[in-house]
Amino acid sequence: MSADLAAIAKARSELHRDHASTRRLTQDHDLVGLVGEAEAANYLGAEVDLASRPAGDGGIDFHIALYFSVDVKTTRRHDGDLLVEAKSANADIYVLAHFVDGKATLIGWEWGKHVKEYEPYDVGGHGIVSHKVPRRNLRPMDTLKARLTRRQTP
Repeated sequence: MSADLAAIAKARSELHRDHASTRRLTQDHDLVGLVGEAEAANYLGAEVDLASRPAGDGGIDFHIALYFSVDVKTTRRHDGDLLVEAKSANADIYVLAHFVDGKATLIGWEWGKHVKEYEPYDVGGHGIVSHKVPRRNLRPMDTLKARLTRRQTP
């Protein structure tokens, strides 16, 4: 345990001394909690939130980045839907892009588990059985970006 954690824990105890929500069930409870948070954050590759929060942390100690597999499906069709071949539908996230004049525009995205909810069939008549997600049903790209760029601390 570092002296820094001990000092931060002491400051937290002073800050929350008279708060009704404070649970003093063990000696040095702020230190015990902070050391546990630091160990979990270290193990998970996150940073422990050391900020002084007079109103508490709202029940969130830190955020962790989760790694998802992404498969981008690009179409030349201006009205193209997201097509995912059923036998290789293994990604966590699918993104639809539209290709024109050497450039791609991102159209939308969907979770892989939801893509698989669309009954697969031979979409184009070429014997390639695929899940077809209508582009109007895709989630906006900004919602995916927002999930990935959330602050790392509350």
